Amino acid sequence: MKVIHQHMVVPISEIIKKLYIPFDFQECEFGIEAEKHMDDWVRYYGFFDNMEDERKFQSYGYSWLMVYAYPNAGKEEQFIVSDWNAWLFLLDDLNDTSEIGRDYIKLRHRFDYLLQLLIDRTILSREAQDPIAESMCELWSRICKYQPDVQWQGQFINGMKGYFDACVWESRNRQFQIIPSQEDYIRNRHFSGAVYPSMDLGDITEKMEVPIEIKNHPVLREMTDLTVMHITLCNDLFSHGKEILQEEVHHNLVLQIVQQNQVTVEDAVNQVIERVNRMVERFLILKKELPILESGMDQDVSKFVGLLQSWIRGHVDWVGKKSQRYIITRGAS
Repeated sequence: MKVIHQHMVVPISEIIKKLYIPFDFQECEFGIEAEKHMDDWVRYYGFFDNMEDERKFQSYGYSWLMVYAYPNAGKEEQFIVSDWNAWLFLLDDLNDTSEIGRDYIKLRHRFDYLLQLLIDRTILSREAQDPIAESMCELWSRICKYQPDVQWQGQFINGMKGYFDACVWESRNRQFQIIPSQEDYIRNRHFSGAVYPSMDLGDITEKMEVPIEIKNHPVLREMTDLTVMHITLCNDLFSHGKEILQEEVHHNLVLQIVQQNQVTVEDAVNQVIERVNRMVERFLILKKELPILESGMDQDVSKFVGLLQSWIRGHVDWVGKKSQRYIITRGAS
């Protein structure tokens, strides 16, 4: 295995300069309130053992990704998506750093339990001593109030199952020191960022009704898939430095290209940048091919495309302006 040294890292500012993002910057007007609500919500569920962990969490600015990605959200809807994003990242960190994340069978059981809680619409009390499950149940009850449609809820749960399955796949690779092929990695990467369920929440924030069969129209489906891959592969670009430090080379396209193609980190970064920029170009071509629908539906489809664009732009703005999650510090965790 090729040894990758920390000094080879490409700075995030250099990566962002090379990204092709032809969409306007937007932000929700409830950013400050959403940040406070999220901090209070996470504190209530007792996620942190000490002030240092809480401060680190606050420096990551998770609510601001949602403020940029859902610029049209009302206050309560913005609270939902901001809390959701915090929950996802806290779960992701637990999977990556806790003992359960290194035992794929235990992780599978854990996710089966969480999935069942979603299906059964369970409400767990604070006394359950299980912050992840308790907070998820409370959040799911808020989501379902805004979106009572059973078909929509089923699609969201299905998206969560895809995410959980992807996390278990990664955990198994870690446990057995398996470095997947780039093809297998990309196939799984569609789901490992939990972006599809996050996109579903756009129905709530944008107050739009785009039926599942319209979302599955080949043009819209490809645009959605491109958006998801743009977000997840940009995440690989932004996190490659931290993952070198943590020696986590299994699940990052940049580091996979370095290992498997025997190129420099800079070359691999440029290859991934080129790849995501081509995705945006393809997205713009598809936008011109959108199907003509009846006038009311046209408006909702337009909102949906706007959501995809604000996600592509907002994710990059969040990393560039608001989050220290990908900043490398010695002994970073």
